[in-house]
Amino acid sequence: MDTFYRGVETSLIALTLALGLGAATLSGLHTPTVTVVETVTLPMISVTAGTPEE
Repeated sequence: MDTFYRGVETSLIALTLALGLGAATLSGLHTPTVTVVETVTLPMISVTAGTPEE
């Protein structure tokens, strides 16, 4: 059983390494020439609890 878990752990480490290298490679290839800035405004929601009646 230890061999199984070691294999799963090794596979996950290899997958993480491959995804990290892929992300680093793809982010280095694409250089955007135009920067688009979008602003999102969220409304403030205020919740007031009532006082307990005695």
